[in-house]
Amino acid sequence: MFGNVIRRIGQINFTQENQPLSLDLPRKNFYRQLILRLTVVDNITTVGPGALFANTPSQWLKRIEVIADGRDTLKSISARALLFKDFFNFCSYPRRIVPTLGVGLNTWVLTLILPFTVPRSIREADCLLDSGRLSTFELRLTGGQCSDLYSTQPTTRAFSSASVEVLLHEAIKLDTKPMNPSVYKELSLQRQLTATATEFQLLLPVGNLYRGFMIEAIADNVPRNDIISEIQIRSGTQVFFKAPWNNVKEANAQFNNMESVAFDGYAYVEFCPEGRLVDALDSSKLSQLEAVFNATLVGAVDFISVYPDEIIVPSIVQK
Repeated sequence: MFGNVIRRIGQINFTQENQPLSLDLPRKNFYRQLILRLTVVDNITTVGPGALFANTPSQWLKRIEVIADGRDTLKSISARALLFKDFFNFCSYPRRIVPTLGVGLNTWVLTLILPFTVPRSIREADCLLDSGRLSTFELRLTGGQCSDLYSTQPTTRAFSSASVEVLLHEAIKLDTKPMNPSVYKELSLQRQLTATATEFQLLLPVGNLYRGFMIEAIADNVPRNDIISEIQIRSGTQVFFKAPWNNVKEANAQFNNMESVAFDGYAYVEFCPEGRLVDALDSSKLSQLEAVFNATLVGAVDFISVYPDEIIVPSIVQK
């Protein structure tokens, strides 16, 4: 039995570009999610031919990390990838404010959800994060450059400010029943595509459960649909998933009511469509696991990234 509270726990203020900053997170109750509100202000003196990339200002926040006990990274993801993770998880495009470029201060706002429970699972409480067991708990953010927001740079511009307001959605336990929840881990694996390949392989860690995998395909910093034509998840000759890229994306849109917004360059491979984590892909008995892509080089610098939704089930201690 829980009481649920949302409260503001702080704000991270960036005074320059490419700056890493941290915020100590409270250690007492159970974490459901963090709500991150990013604000970026750029000062344009001369607009010129300025034009924006899609999904701004998510490109500005290069890395979002949550680190427990100074060494265990539970979350490590870019803001752009988290934007699309939220799209898949909550079936709606995150709230943004995007200015019409003009002379003076131009302000972008983006709200993102960083979950600790597994969204759309039947028993989300099974993955509540018990912060009371930790000795340290840290949110670490790495800012980027405002120039990354523009597909065509304004004639004259300069960074003004950026900040991230942090809200915590926590669960306060109201009874004394013991709990030993699993941990929902979100990291990223990336490999550069240097040549067209029918079997472009990316090794995945083994040992835990996988609810699913978000796939990202980017050429010259732009998400694109023409890089990957087929996705496989396999271990040796055992194939757990195999489907054409476009079919996966179309199914994502159908299942998640995502037809109204384009999500080029991203697809989600789901192993728990009914939200039952018992259906997750169990890699504990596998010697290897890999994502394999039929991929075409389309830009000067192409990357394929995999964002696993990994569930770490706690060991049972025998008394």
